[in-house]
Amino acid sequence: MAGRIRFGLYSGYNSIDTNCAWRTPWSCGETQPSLILGYVRVFIAIEMLQPLLQDDMTNAERITITFRIATTIIHEMALWGGEGKDIVDPSISQGDFGFANMGIFATNWFTKLHENYGNNPIPSPLKDSHYQSISSYLLKNRGPLELALDTMDFDIPEATLYRYIIERGGLIISPRDFRSFLIQADKKGEYFEWWLEGWTGMVRRRKKGWPGNPRDTRDYLVPPVAGALSAQDQTVVDTIMQNNQFLLNVYMYWHEFRDMDYETLRCFINKEVQDKWRIKASSMEDLVRFFHGNGGGVYLMHGPKGIARLKVVIPQWIKDTVDHTVGGNPAAA
Repeated sequence: MAGRIRFGLYSGYNSIDTNCAWRTPWSCGETQPSLILGYVRVFIAIEMLQPLLQDDMTNAERITITFRIATTIIHEMALWGGEGKDIVDPSISQGDFGFANMGIFATNWFTKLHENYGNNPIPSPLKDSHYQSISSYLLKNRGPLELALDTMDFDIPEATLYRYIIERGGLIISPRDFRSFLIQADKKGEYFEWWLEGWTGMVRRRKKGWPGNPRDTRDYLVPPVAGALSAQDQTVVDTIMQNNQFLLNVYMYWHEFRDMDYETLRCFINKEVQDKWRIKASSMEDLVRFFHGNGGGVYLMHGPKGIARLKVVIPQWIKDTVDHTVGGNPAAA
């Protein structure tokens, strides 16, 4: 049972899967069933915990916020076995100090009384030498299986791109300095656009202004091992990438974000195929390598190491179906 439940923290303004900002109101917590990944995910919004980090709160304030956290956990637990109901309406999170239905305190009066709490301060500009050293690093690590910047044609959360850099290695940089770099690059019109969606920094690769990559794409890729990939696996992936239910699942959970780790992509693929055709975990790297090279990247390409970058085209009718139902948030379904 324990292996089928995952607990975690997330931003209540963002998707658990992609960290991109939702187009729906924030949530205190989310419980998502094991329809695709094979385990139930129970997440609590970190925004509810953040006020407890303040050292100038009264005991009454701490008790109020702690109570809200406890009711949220109870609510999420209830979702496992039945229909959960909010004790406090989420809209109260935008309200003033007072009482809600059933006599439960509203909680976000704290942040209204501390207006600077949780703001995203704009960091100081980097020195030119530091800015240039970061630029050089990005240009040297732009290829597939590195940072895969040349094929990043979708919006990506600042924190995700930062994680790619840290996992790649070779550059010591703090989150604050990385944000400062992105802001400066945006103002200079170089490399990236940067903006805030709620509290989330978002990044978009500029189509123009990048110098040509002197390395050929093939220089980055290791040729597939002969016989390591079955013709059946190739056929399954080729078929599933054109399957409407697969594309609907991808858009419902991922929207326009297109990077998936190998195991997550495998779960999405296997959700739509019979048991005898299911892809094994050991085949995923070879599959991505095959479709990146032999398939010309029509369906899949290498992202950073361990990441598959989907290049499938989502039909407009699927986007309209998802966007017009629950705002694309599977947790709201």
